[in-house]
Amino acid sequence: MSPLQQSHNSVPAPSAAESETLSAVKTKLELIESRIIKFAFNATGRNKDWDFKKLAGNFIDVEGTLADVQEHIKAGHAICAGLLNGKWRSKANIIGSHWLLIDIDNSDVARDAYDKPIKDENGNYIKVYDHQLTIEEALAHPFIKKHCALMYTTASHKPDWHKFRLVFLLPEYVQGADTVEACTRFLMQQLPHDPACKDASRVFYGSTEAEFPLVNPEATLPAEWISEAIAIAQQERIEYQQRIQEIESRRKEWREISVTEGWDIDQLIQNALSFIPPRTPGSGNYDECRQVLMALVNHYGATDAEIIAEKWSPSIKGSTWNIRAKIRSFRRGGISIGTLFHIAKQYGFRFPKRQYEYNLGDQGVISREQWELGRVREDLSSFQNLLRQAIAPFSSIFKGFFAPPTPKPLPEIDTPSPNVIIYKPGNIP
Repeated sequence: MSPLQQSHNSVPAPSAAESETLSAVKTKLELIESRIIKFAFNATGRNKDWDFKKLAGNFIDVEGTLADVQEHIKAGHAICAGLLNGKWRSKANIIGSHWLLIDIDNSDVARDAYDKPIKDENGNYIKVYDHQLTIEEALAHPFIKKHCALMYTTASHKPDWHKFRLVFLLPEYVQGADTVEACTRFLMQQLPHDPACKDASRVFYGSTEAEFPLVNPEATLPAEWISEAIAIAQQERIEYQQRIQEIESRRKEWREISVTEGWDIDQLIQNALSFIPPRTPGSGNYDECRQVLMALVNHYGATDAEIIAEKWSPSIKGSTWNIRAKIRSFRRGGISIGTLFHIAKQYGFRFPKRQYEYNLGDQGVISREQWELGRVREDLSSFQNLLRQAIAPFSSIFKGFFAPPTPKPLPEIDTPSPNVIIYKPGNIP
């Protein structure tokens, strides 16, 4: 018998307890590797080569393992932060998520001496290197080591400029975009990140050149995050309803003011829009135009707002300024028509001169006729005072032409009259 065979035969067989432990570990690993997660992918493009219309409308919700996710990424497919239930990709259509994703780009936008973003000739922001994390630093990060399930390099990754993505599995499927985004905010407090990752409908492109420096199917985020996120989302919904009430209150106030002032509010809005520059790529007015669009939607509703906005600043083909798509992505916030007027005033718009004021007393708002009558009386009284002041120096010259003054009445005498005795013959006192 060879020494190798003797050595092999000399190894003691595992005990029953050890065999049971090894079997349990193997079973656990198999369960972890076969853990089913829900995710959405889009296979109509590859890497960063996409028809944006197809990218927005062809996501498919599926169930699979982390290995299935890797296959889609390696095929260049796009994945979405949330599930869409077969609908158009927008935050309003997100029904939930089983994971959170974070981009590490190690970049920032180039800025000029006035801290304004610099764009290239195509209207895209110019990126500069800004260190966040290298792959080596990420692999050594305690939070990532404990909770990150997958790390993969993106299509624009370079050896001297690391760009990669981190995938964190939630301990359970979470419903609602607001709860998912609350969980994402927790995650953003732990790591440097691309701020756009907080959007529950965010697209993450795959890469046929992707590498996977970290694969850890066992890792999940802390379970307590979900209960905390649900509580935060509930509070945010309450605050959202309060903002809606504020918008309705402001809308009512604008209607009352327009009636009181005699304004045609629709004409006033059209006049204000004529002062605001329309959306132009490279102009830097995207956020401003977006606020105007949100104000129109909150005032008129989606259908009428789209018609008005297309006349004011038409959609630009091949750019992000797509009126209908923007309106679909809106969730009503605290932006009223007053925001539109505020922006217009920065470009020279002014409200018509106020014709009459509120009467803040107990009588409420006076009518237009009452106000005009009061102004006539005030003007007449003012004219009379001015006329008196003007003729005062000439009053002495024309003194002789005036009628004689009326004599003053004599003062009344209150002293009692003396007693008078009348003597008659034969009547002697």
